[in-house]
Amino acid sequence: MYPRKGDIMTYDLEFNKYLKSTMRHGKTLEIETNWHNSFITSHIGSKKISSIKKEDIDYIVNNVLHTKVKSKYGKDTDRYYKESTVKKILSLISRVIEHAIDNDRAYRNPCKKVKIGKKRQNRKVLADKPDVVNSELQFNKLRTAIDGLTPYQKAFMLLCLYGRRTSEAIAIRWDDIDFENMQYKAYIKKVDKTQYFEIYGDLADVLHFLKDNDMNDKEYVFKKKNGKFMTTTSITRKLRLSSGLPYFTVHYCRNILASYMSSKGIDITTIGDMLTHKNLKTTELYTTRDIEKSNRIAKELLDAN
Repeated sequence: MYPRKGDIMTYDLEFNKYLKSTMRHGKTLEIETNWHNSFITSHIGSKKISSIKKEDIDYIVNNVLHTKVKSKYGKDTDRYYKESTVKKILSLISRVIEHAIDNDRAYRNPCKKVKIGKKRQNRKVLADKPDVVNSELQFNKLRTAIDGLTPYQKAFMLLCLYGRRTSEAIAIRWDDIDFENMQYKAYIKKVDKTQYFEIYGDLADVLHFLKDNDMNDKEYVFKKKNGKFMTTTSITRKLRLSSGLPYFTVHYCRNILASYMSSKGIDITTIGDMLTHKNLKTTELYTTRDIEKSNRIAKELLDAN
């Protein structure tokens, strides 16, 4: 049914009616009101609820995707809003419009046509110079910074630097580690099977230290005695400050490893196996060209001729 003649209802007014009819309260009310004030009202707040178009919603979604999260002190951080948060904001707008439709103040919901495209992640390892990817430098910087962590944090980050995903490292139990043969097993969800990996260098030393000093849970390596699992936010902050590298997540370690191995001439199949990729096209996204090395090789070839 089309809106009744004379019914002029803006989005802001409809939003207030929606809050009252759904009896929003507490944290839910606070969050939805904050989203409304931060992203929605400035663009469609004064528009008639029945005249809102898909383009209006697209604009809001795109704006949220490119907005940096603010700290509790109101300053911009290095992080952007997650896709899940954008979906929740889109869902809020959709529910408000549906509320208008139920009350004959609108007749269509443009949110249903909106698709949230995933932000393309730039997986290239950042370098000191523009357009130059020196993966060996990045690897060494991170490796040195990891040495400054606590033994508990160091073991976790070394596993990630040697190719494990965060979820795979977290799930490792002491029973999964074979100190006699210097290897450990991990369940790889992406390929749905358990694989064995070697333990070498500092990783072996720090795991022995944790085991001998009884610093962790009896079952899981990265579960503390207080029952809580490892968290990574403070670790990445420490690494960023000590290494001078830009903001990154733990998954960044896999990017660095892939680029470093590629720069050393290791074939893409071996890199894919190390990272347990199911498809080599995924591995290609992680490997980057070392432009300095390419230029050096090209110069040597030219000079030889």
